[in-house]
Amino acid sequence: MKKLLLIMLSVIFLFGCTPYSPDYYPEEDLIVYPMRNAIFYEYQEKVAIQIRCSSEKTDSLSLRISETSDGWMSGFGSYSILNGKFEKVGWYDDNLFILMDEIYYSFDIDKYEVPNLDDEGYYQEPVYELIEYSKTEFIKAYPDYNSFDWYGH
Repeated sequence: MKKLLLIMLSVIFLFGCTPYSPDYYPEEDLIVYPMRNAIFYEYQEKVAIQIRCSSEKTDSLSLRISETSDGWMSGFGSYSILNGKFEKVGWYDDNLFILMDEIYYSFDIDKYEVPNLDDEGYYQEPVYELIEYSKTEFIKAYPDYNSFDWYGH
């Protein structure tokens, strides 16, 4: 019996079916989905950060592009606006901050509105603002940046 259980658990782990429970953080309106090869951070059901565990895979910042898209974080119904190896990601006051290749990016979650499908049922290109800062500009704009909730590799 123990041998059968061990075999079943090994098969589940090898094929990526390991059940991970998402965690909800109400202060950030954030759901964290830990997966086997990545962690998804979904903010306000409209913005997602994907942090890959492998150094050969790229991380991404994606926007939901339809209120009706199910499974939008898997790529369907989403629009990727930033890809690469994120050094760290931060959250503060409904803003996301990403450090990548010595450039800080800022994205205001509250300002982004998920577009509806057009009259013909097609996705519309999202309207968003992703602001870039040098390190000096970022520190000047956000002097308390060390107090943000940072995570990443």
